[in-house]
Amino acid sequence: MQVGGAFGVAMLGTLTNSRAAFHQAIYAESIKASSYATQTALQGAGYLGKRIGESSYLSDLQAPVIINLYISKLSVIAGYQDAFVFTGLVCILH
Repeated sequence: MQVGGAFGVAMLGTLTNSRAAFHQAIYAESIKASSYATQTALQGAGYLGKRIGESSYLSDLQAPVIINLYISKLSVIAGYQDAFVFTGLVCILH
């Protein structure tokens, strides 16, 4: 039972990581640097940096990093959702 539990946890961790990487690639591919939505998001992130007292130079440098972190968080959440769906299907089929 312990070996099975350890194997299941390892499989879910692997599944979560691989699905998160998959979703990150899909999200990154869908972002076009020249699109209006991307430019608006970059400007908004830069504006927020300026509002909290950052210089314009640093705000402009940090805006893509902030958006990348947001995409990373979304992809990890999607990876966990996929793992939970997989676990639910295994429990139903068992």
